[in-house]
Amino acid sequence: MYTDAEIIYKSVKKLEEGVYRVQGKKRIWDALTDIQKLRFALIAAGEVLKTVKISDVVKAAGIKGMKTNEIIIAAGNAKKELPDYRLVIMREDPIENYNLLQNGVFTCCEFDNE
Repeated sequence: MYTDAEIIYKSVKKLEEGVYRVQGKKRIWDALTDIQKLRFALIAAGEVLKTVKISDVVKAAGIKGMKTNEIIIAAGNAKKELPDYRLVIMREDPIENYNLLQNGVFTCCEFDNE
């Protein structure tokens, strides 16, 4: 049995072989920006899992680090392909600070606010 991180890694690694159309131009994986890589990686991971940890996708895509607003942009763009999915912050205490890279998930599931 594979863990979610292993499933995400396998799905994202397949992306490195493809050619992508971005802003009307064809680009290989290495020529994409980190936001574009995250977008395509979220779509690929969302096609195989219902709940995807942002940190697992970023790591699988080979991205060193991302700012919160970059994650929000990438997830918004991925949502165009997967309209049922949304970005959710998972944390124990709603008052505590959060890091979207560590606490964020891209999911189509509903969660309680408790």
